[in-house]
Amino acid sequence: DYNNVVADYNRQTKRFPGKLVASIFGFDEKEYFKADTAANEAPKVDFGDDSK
Repeated sequence: DYNNVVADYNRQTKRFPGKLVASIFGFDEKEYFKADTAANEAPKVDFGDDSK
């Protein structure tokens, strides 16, 4: 969802009249979210063996 909003924002700041407003107020193009490659792996969780 975030990247869709960023794409809309960037598109609007490149078209008239958004480009005019963006240049006046200093709105820059935003970066897309990119997850780290480590985020693809689930963390290892050890709950221990409390049944003894």
